[in-house]
Amino acid sequence: MKWRRWLLLPLILALAAGLGYTVLSLPDQAHGLQNAVAGQLKNSGVSNPVTAVLLNFRGYDTLLEMVALLLALLGVWSLGASPALHSAHLRANLTLISQGGIGSQETDR
Repeated sequence: MKWRRWLLLPLILALAAGLGYTVLSLPDQAHGLQNAVAGQLKNSGVSNPVTAVLLNFRGYDTLLEMVALLLALLGVWSLGASPALHSAHLRANLTLISQGGIGSQETDR
């Protein structure tokens, strides 16, 4: 199971390097898109520029959110317990249940 975690390491490092490069390569002063949005406002079908941007780029936003959630899920899975540990806990719990140790009340006191 450890080899799977080592397979994820290059992927995580590549992702971190890509994000770091992207953040560090951003310009100091961002150029606004007000003129471009105002020029295409008639083609969007709405009169509010914020609504136009949200409606026209909502698919990209949803796709990127799904990618972020998938990466978070993969990270959680990679940190999960090993199957051997899980099966040991399962056997111990089944033994307790079969002996009446879980959920039974002791009245012999």
